[in-house]
Amino acid sequence: MGKTAYSDGDYYHTVLWMQQALKQHDSGEEATISKVEILDYLGYAVFQLGDILRAMELTRRLISLDPSHERAGGNMRYFEMLLEKEKEHQVSNETSDATEATTQSGVYERPQDYLPERDIYEALCRGEGVKMTPRRQKRLFCRYHNGNRNPNLIIAPFKEEDEWDSPHIVRYYDVLSDEEIEKIKELAKPKLARATVRDPKTGVLTTASYRVSKSSWLEEEDDPVVTKVNNRMEHITGLTAKTAELLQVANYGMGGQYEPHFDFSRFDLGDDSVPKLIDKFTLSPTMY
Repeated sequence: MGKTAYSDGDYYHTVLWMQQALKQHDSGEEATISKVEILDYLGYAVFQLGDILRAMELTRRLISLDPSHERAGGNMRYFEMLLEKEKEHQVSNETSDATEATTQSGVYERPQDYLPERDIYEALCRGEGVKMTPRRQKRLFCRYHNGNRNPNLIIAPFKEEDEWDSPHIVRYYDVLSDEEIEKIKELAKPKLARATVRDPKTGVLTTASYRVSKSSWLEEEDDPVVTKVNNRMEHITGLTAKTAELLQVANYGMGGQYEPHFDFSRFDLGDDSVPKLIDKFTLSPTMY
C-alpha cells in the first residue's frame, strides 16, 4: 500500500503506511520488505512533505544499515544543502525551534484534496466511527428470510443478520455456492477492464484516481448462472431486475480502492432545463 501511494505521488499516505511497516519491522515481525527499503521510501516521502530534519534522521538510519546505498548518500548531501540554505533565511531562533518541534513529531497535515469527508471516512475504516450502543444492539437480530413468503424461499429461506439499525443494513449468508462463485469469476476475467466514472462536467465515462479497480459486466445471455443470481436477488429484495444494472464483477487487486462517492439519485438538467433524475438506485446488493 505504501509503495502504491508513493507511485501515485501520495506522500501523505506513503508516510502512514511506511511508518506502520517500520513499526512492525522494529517489533520483530517477519517481512518480505527490508528495513533499508522502508527507510528509503519513508525518508524521501517525509522530505516531500517538507520535513527535512526527519528525512535526514531516517536517511542516517538507512546509511547505518547500508553504508554503500548510493541514493541515500546523495539524498543526505542534498538535504544538508537545503538545510544550510534554510538556516541562512531564518530570522530568529524562535523560528528554528518551532520548525524542529513540528517536523520531528512524525505527524503531518493532510494535503487539501477534493474529498472534505476523508477524515470521517478513514476513521470509519479504522473502526472509530459511530458506535453501536448496547440498547441499539438489542434491536439487532438474526432470522430466516423467506422474502415475505416467496414460494421460492419457503422451503429454503436465506439466513439474514441485522448489521445496523439506521440506515437498516442486513447481511445474507450462503447466497452463492462455491461453484457459482468460480463460474462468475471465470466469465468475468476475460472482460475485466479499468473501472470508470462519469465526468460531472462532460458526462463522458473516464478513469479517476479515486477509483482504482477493474470491473466487468455480465448479461444473462452469457451463462445461466447470471440468470440464477438475478432471480435470487429478486426473491430476496422483492424487486425486479428488469430495470437493474447488469451484474457487475469488480476486482480491486493490491492497493485498489473506491473512495467515498454518492451512489444515490442526483438531478440533471436536460435540454429543456427541467431537472431530471438519473442513476435511480433503490439499493445495491453487494456480494463478497
